Amino acid sequence: MAFDERGQKRILVVSGDGFACQLIQKILAKRFDFEMTRTDCCGDAVAEALTGKYIGAIIDLVLPSSSARKLIKTIKTMLPGLPIMIMTSDSSDEALKLIRNLGILNIIPKPFKMHALIEGIISLTGAGQAASSRTQA
Repeated sequence: MAFDERGQKRILVVSGDGFACQLIQKILAKRFDFEMTRTDCCGDAVAEALTGKYIGAIIDLVLPSSSARKLIKTIKTMLPGLPIMIMTSDSSDEALKLIRNLGILNIIPKPFKMHALIEGIISLTGAGQAASSRTQA
């Protein structure tokens, strides 16, 4: 499992949605004791992912002036073992098929339902046992 320089588990969040990122950060910190790094730039996201200090990535399918699909393909090619969860407000069959064609099975719809976000993070990180003993956010 990857840890940052302080031994802390970290999740990379790639999104321009400030509200969604605040909610994710709150859940990661309070429920899982994880830290989060946020960017909305694909280049920064790839550079961060390559540091090896992340146990997973949460990527918004809609990024400002960037291609999330290209980012996902790049990360999956360079770091095939890094678990990725996609967040999207487009839950059409076509969008879900596209996401699955990218090799992503972990999808969280926006707007988030708290329990769905928690279950998605557990699925992404395998933190189910550690999280079950914490208080809910």
